[in-house]
Amino acid sequence: MTRRADTPRTRADILQASGVLAIVRTPPAPPAPAPGQPPVVGANPAEGDEVLLALWDDGSVTALNGHVDLGTGLQTALAQIVAEELDLTLACVRMALGDTASAPNQGATIASASIQ
Repeated sequence: MTRRADTPRTRADILQASGVLAIVRTPPAPPAPAPGQPPVVGANPAEGDEVLLALWDDGSVTALNGHVDLGTGLQTALAQIVAEELDLTLACVRMALGDTASAPNQGATIASASIQ
């Protein structure tokens, strides 16, 4: 498993593909408002399930994250975490960051909100 997918893949590609294992999560409901406060609306309630990881039949992996890399090395750090956890080479991992057509909308990239 040393091959990386050559073309970017969108969330729709992942959900419609055959030969792929997709790791998804349903976003949690927004918290109840504090007494006297208006209701809280989730970031993007219409987006539905979030694809976090796609394992393709060619041995490559696409990891999706809603934050962007602002020059801090986030893309490399997340790719290294995925490669290490799945026992893959870094060349097998493709990151999709910040594009909510592909990655979940995880809010603003601020402080330590990207990697904790």
